[in-house]
Amino acid sequence: MRQPVAIAMLLLMTLVLLGAGPPNRKARLEDRAWQGVEAASNSGAAQRALDRAEEYLAEHPDGPHFLEVKKIAGESAMELELWTACRRHLDGYLSAGGRVGLEDVAFRVATCLAREGRTEDALPALRNVAVHDADEQRAASAGRELVALHLFAGEWPKALEAQGLLLDRGLYERDRDFEDSQRAAQELGAGTLEVLEGDAGPNVAGLVAILRMDAAGELIESDETEDARRRFADLYHAHPLIDLVPGAAAWAAEPEDTDAMVIGVLLPLSGKYRAPGEITMRGIELAIERARAEDGLNLPDLRLVPIDTTGDPEVTVEALRRLADVEKAIGVIGPIISTEAEAVAAAADDIGLPVLMMTHNHGLAGTSRNAFNTLISTDEQVDAVVDHAVGRLGLSSFAIAYPNRETGGRMAARFWDQTEAAGGSIAAVESFPAGSTDFRETARRILGREYLKKPPAEADMQLAWLGDRDRPQLSEPQVELEPGIDFQAVFVPDNYKTGAMLAPGFLYEQINMGGALSDKRGLPVQLIGAAAFNHPDLIDRGGKYTEGTLLVDGFFADSLEPAVQEFVLLYKGRHGAKPSALEAVAYDTTWFVAELIAGGATTRRELRSRLSLSAPQRSVVGARGFGPDGEMRHEMLVLQVKKGRFVQLHPEPPAEPIYIEMLEDGTLVRFKKGVDGRIPVDINGDPIEE
Repeated sequence: MRQPVAIAMLLLMTLVLLGAGPPNRKARLEDRAWQGVEAASNSGAAQRALDRAEEYLAEHPDGPHFLEVKKIAGESAMELELWTACRRHLDGYLSAGGRVGLEDVAFRVATCLAREGRTEDALPALRNVAVHDADEQRAASAGRELVALHLFAGEWPKALEAQGLLLDRGLYERDRDFEDSQRAAQELGAGTLEVLEGDAGPNVAGLVAILRMDAAGELIESDETEDARRRFADLYHAHPLIDLVPGAAAWAAEPEDTDAMVIGVLLPLSGKYRAPGEITMRGIELAIERARAEDGLNLPDLRLVPIDTTGDPEVTVEALRRLADVEKAIGVIGPIISTEAEAVAAAADDIGLPVLMMTHNHGLAGTSRNAFNTLISTDEQVDAVVDHAVGRLGLSSFAIAYPNRETGGRMAARFWDQTEAAGGSIAAVESFPAGSTDFRETARRILGREYLKKPPAEADMQLAWLGDRDRPQLSEPQVELEPGIDFQAVFVPDNYKTGAMLAPGFLYEQINMGGALSDKRGLPVQLIGAAAFNHPDLIDRGGKYTEGTLLVDGFFADSLEPAVQEFVLLYKGRHGAKPSALEAVAYDTTWFVAELIAGGATTRRELRSRLSLSAPQRSVVGARGFGPDGEMRHEMLVLQVKKGRFVQLHPEPPAEPIYIEMLEDGTLVRFKKGVDGRIPVDINGDPIEE
């Protein structure tokens, strides 16, 4: 029995030895190949390391050192500038689960994509490295590669924006990067740079400001350049390139004697402008009350120092000095009267106090680095009208009826220019005496009927306030225009009183305004106006004749936007009536200042800078931030008269609007309308469990 057992044991040992032999040999070969790769890699011979690595990968695709070898192969290929091979190996490393040195791998892959010419894939990859890589050398290299790609493609604004990534990380080097900045600036030109400065983030905006100064020869120390250099110090006092502007760093470091909790107010609270002054004050006070109570702002000590300007420019300037020197105010809201605003804009830089005016005199803010204007401009209104009428409604031909005064002429001219720029045309233009109540003759002149009956004199060829423009309806051969065909809408840059009287006057002359003619004679013609049409009396006075009228404004008291509803409810609870756009702008302006103070603007210099570079977090008049001219930009609303009331067309109201009610104790309750009634929601619109 022992012999068979011995034989069996011998056979078993032989099998074990035979089975273990080949694996041991394979392991020894793999280990020897790995040692060769490792030695070549450590020697610094990139070609040898790549050859050994690729031999290993071919002979040992399942080897235990596969990931390390893939990484070495990619790194060696990159050193040899074999971009495709590098990316192939590193992509394989990541696909196989490699997780060591991920940031370095991401940098190498992004660089290879760029060098291979795969720009679409390279751009986001490089940006990711420039923003997130902890290694500053890799981040800087990726950022400069990104700049180079944009420069090569002629994408000059994007090149400067990419340099902003270097500035944000503190990696921008003047000797190395400024030449690229100058190249982009030269290609863009002064006008585009100005727009870019207004739209860009703080570091890019500051870089653009330096480039504008460089192009204008203002980066030298002289009396002639001091205003520009001080403006830079005011707006970009913490910019990483401030040393490029002579004197700016020293000015930015000057101490200020300012009380961040004091906001001055300059309004006419007596005299002939008392009424608008008091209305404006209501909006300001309401915003301050809300800011004191708002948990997110935490400004219980914020206070106003209002001064009655009486409508006198000299009194206004003296009050501004008092607010700066005695009250130590961080900023000022007001004035609202044009003559006062002119005086304040001229004095604001000398006094050194940021001023947020609410004036119809647009253009003043651009004359002073301390002056801003928050009122909605007529240019914004006209542009929004054209954008909707031509861009969204597809209307192509218009008539213009405007009051014979400068504002009406300026709005008519802009509408004319913007319409033609958008691809539309102007078929007829006519002015009427300001304060007119009968518009039948205006309608006949729009149609050309009046001129066919009585040939136009030389004076009839010119249009008031429109320079050398001629009436389009008098072009040869002169014919009577057909409403609805020759023009589809009439733009009237005047107030609601005019709109309410013009519509029936035009209907009398068979211009089918809004399709109101009972026998449906002629195609309907749309009545279009601007913010001055936004008044209930447009409908109350005009009745059915104003049905379908289109208008634009920044404020709509019946908006379903929660911020607007809250403001309207608070105002009604305090004053018993709906607020107008004037109170809304005043509320918005004050709230924006409070937001910036709560966000850390504790000096006039910081407030001035943040006003220029920030946008309101919330707004009831569509405020979107100041442009480089110091004028607030707004998102305009498009409203229409439907079934005897104003409704919002654009932007479309939210599909699931939040409604707000005020309880008797002043508490605001937010809710959505559900199938079974009201659903309570929080400030973000999320349901509240009862």
